[in-house]
Parts: sequence; C-alpha cells; structure tokens
Amino acid sequence: MKKFLVKAFCFLSFITSVNSNYAQCSQDQVGAINYSVTSQFSDMAVAPNGLLYSFAYNSGVGKFYLHSISAPSSSWTPVANINGSTSTKPVIQVSKTGKVYVALKDDAAGQVGKLFYLSGATFIQLGSPFSGANKVSDLSIALNSLGEEYVAYTDITNGNRSTVKKWDGSSWINVGTGTVSINSGYYNSLIIDKTDAPVLAFQDLNSGNKITVMKFNGTSWNFSTSVGSSPTNARLKLGQNGDYYLGYTEDTNNGVVQKFNGSSWSQLGSSIPNLSPTSNAFDLDLDPNDMPYIIALNNTSFYAVAFRYTGSWSNVFGGNISGVTTVNTNVAVDYKGTPYFFYVDQPSNYGLNVKTVTDPTNIVSQPASPTVCNGFLGSIGVGYSGPTPAFQWQVLSAGTFTNILTGGNTAPLNYTATPGFQYYRCVMGTSCKNIISNTSTVTVNTLTVSTTFTNPTCFNSGNGSISASVTGGSGSYTYSWSPVGGTSATATGLYWNTYTLSVTDVMNGCIDTKT
Repeated sequence: MKKFLVKAFCFLSFITSVNSNYAQCSQDQVGAINYSVTSQFSDMAVAPNGLLYSFAYNSGVGKFYLHSISAPSSSWTPVANINGSTSTKPVIQVSKTGKVYVALKDDAAGQVGKLFYLSGATFIQLGSPFSGANKVSDLSIALNSLGEEYVAYTDITNGNRSTVKKWDGSSWINVGTGTVSINSGYYNSLIIDKTDAPVLAFQDLNSGNKITVMKFNGTSWNFSTSVGSSPTNARLKLGQNGDYYLGYTEDTNNGVVQKFNGSSWSQLGSSIPNLSPTSNAFDLDLDPNDMPYIIALNNTSFYAVAFRYTGSWSNVFGGNISGVTTVNTNVAVDYKGTPYFFYVDQPSNYGLNVKTVTDPTNIVSQPASPTVCNGFLGSIGVGYSGPTPAFQWQVLSAGTFTNILTGGNTAPLNYTATPGFQYYRCVMGTSCKNIISNTSTVTVNTLTVSTTFTNPTCFNSGNGSISASVTGGSGSYTYSWSPVGGTSATATGLYWNTYTLSVTDVMNGCIDTKT
C-alpha cells in the first residue's frame, strides 16, 4: 500500500531580545469599563462558545441584570433583566448548547426560589417557584446530559435543610424522598456526574458542620464523605474524566481543594493559607485539561487573590487581583483554557469587575483538519508566537480527551490514520495557564475492494474473469490489474494465476489493493 506524508508544520515566532517581564502573566480588565450594580449579589458563567455572562442584582432599581461580553477588549452588553429583589446570591448556568439559566431567591414574592431560562432577550420562568411557598437560600443549578434541569437549595422553612428538585417537564419534583440533609445544610453545590447522577456538596450540621458529599443512586442519597474544619463556600466540580473536585475554605483561614477518583479523596497540594472563610468569597473551576483555579479573599486585606494548581499551588498574578476591599468572588474558565476572575468592589458602590490572564505565548494558527487516506502517515501542528510552551497532544477517546503518552510531547504530532474520524487537540502549558488549541478533526477515507470471480474452464483456457466492487471514497476510481487484466473494474480473458488489483480514488488519491 502506498503511503503519503501529510504535514501541518509548527511555526515559531522568534524575537531577538527578551526582557525579564516578557514571560510574566499580565492581568487585564475584561470590558472597556466596569458597570456598577449597587449590590454584592452576582454570579458569572462562560458559555461553550466563550461568551462570558454576568448576572447581578441591582438594588437601586430592583432588577436582576444579565450582561454578556465576547472579548476582553469589547464592552459589556445588556441582554435581559428580571424584576424582583433578593438578599441571597443568584446563580447562573449555561448548558452545553448555550442555553442560559438563572436561579434566584425573590424576596418580593416571599423569598421563594425561581428558575428562569433565556429566550432571545427575555427571561421565562420555568414553572412555579421550585420551592413552592417555602423560603430559600444557597442556590445551585445543574443540567444532565439530556439538558434536564436540577436545582439545589437550602429550604429555610423546612429547618434549613438541603433539598434537590428536578423539572420533569411540567412540575418540580423531589430528587429522592424529602430533603437531602438530615439537619441544616448550607453552601449547596450541585453537579451531574458522568453517569448522569446528581451529586451534592453542602455544609452539614449533622456532621459537625463539615462539608458532606452525597450522590443520588436513583432511589436514595448515598453518603460519600465529610471533610473540613468548619468549612464554608463548598464548590463541587466535575473533571473531564469523571473525577470530582471539591473546594472550600476553613475557619482556620485555609483554602483546600480535594479530588475524588471514584474510590477515595485526596488533597491537592498543601492548604492555601490566609484566605477568608466569608460567605461567597471563594470559588473553584477547572480548565478543559482539569487544571484547578480558585479565587478567594485575602483574610487580612480582603483583596481578591487567585491561584492555580500544577502539582502545587501558585498565585496566578504573584499578588492581589483587586486593590480594594472585595466581596463575592467567582472564577470561570473557557474552552480555550483562559480563566476569568470576577469580583465586586465594595468601595465603588459594589461595582462588578472581571480580570483575565494574558499570556506572552499565543496560538497564531490552529491545527488543520485534513482528509487523509486510511493507513497514511500524517502530521498536525500548532503555530504559536512567544516563549516555547510545553506540548501535550491529546486524542478524544470515549468522549474524553486523554494524553497521548508516546510521541504526544512533540510539535508537530505524528499519527497513523485509521478508519473513521480521529480528533486531536494540543494543550500548551505555560507559566501562566494552559492554552488549549481548537480540535483537529482527521477525516479518514477508507476504500474497501471486494471481488467475485469466474474460474477458467481448464488450466490452459483464458476465459476466467474477476469483477471488483468498491465502497467508500468519492465514488470515482481508476483500476489497475497485474500482471495483466487491463484498467477496468472487470478483468477478462484470464488464465489460472494470481492477480492483484490496485484501486485509486480519483478525487483524493487513496489506494486499496486486493489480491
């Protein structure tokens, strides 16, 4: 079989002189200006396409506002709003298809919990209040693989118990029998895991105010663990491979992140000291390669600080994000690996602020998505400028990108085409962040040749024939028989012998042989 080498080279951009600050991460404002919401109650999310959303309550006018921004250099754009009032942090969640959901406690309606989804420029409430007439706090939203909506909340009316409800298409129903927590439960954080099972983390009075994690098995909630020293701000996240990541702050002013691999919990690195356990002052998110980021408040200055984990915890910017007293922090990481840090400036009338990391290394050309022939040797690369990063190529397997262990740390990546589609991406590790390339889709054309034959009537008779049929490819082929047989799909006048057919796809040059 003939093989071709398909190359997509890795281009480098060199500079002749580098100053000592060039390789440092820079802190950049997201949006041309901050917009003031006169409230500390707000949340942030990033959509699958990279669009950034903020959802915040403006106490001056009694409305919840949704804003969006598509690039750090542009301005925040008003999207929609909801009338109401609140004394609890609202939450926002964006589905895999880009559908925006928000949950809020509406004080004006008796402190009940409501879930809305965005339709165009209008928010539409999903059914009646999910808490009925009961008062709520500590909200969380999660969506399963079918896009079905779940909410978790503290049911103030029912003894402050943690509760999870699901929208069944016409009404809100309990997940499990009654509440999740036996006694009071706060700081609810809800995810849907790889098996589509709801998993809830909450501060549990029944376990000495530790963070309890419970999973729903289809009929009841099962206990997983209780951790922490009087922890607050539970944040539960799902890794790409199905691992759970749990972050929280402790009354000892430490920040902690733990990971559950399916059988046991283990702490990531050392505890991060001098972080405030104030409510809504801590958040956790993962980049597409499961690298954790946290944002919190310095316990002394109450300025916002950010950390990331690469085997140990390091300050993203080498210092504070904010230069003023801050409340209500959030972090969200987009599909390219760029983190966004969200906080509210207390001195500026509770104005929202969002910062991001600008890396001196940048992708200037994305991996190609070639169409190649089965068995051909190919190569894909990423073009970049700036300091050379650490390369880790990954391949999509069973819905998850996994590291290519052999030959996956080179630029470009060499591969052998196999039937079907192959999906690759490059994770470029720098001192600032992981930079995730677009996904390269390798389409593999596969020709399959089958034959039927008529044997010669006797050894010396040249009346045998072989007919070929071809599937796959473009449908336009050339044929070559050897040692004889001509150039059509059927070779006639054949004697007893061994014959080889070579079929070439006219459109893409792919070749298959049959003997």
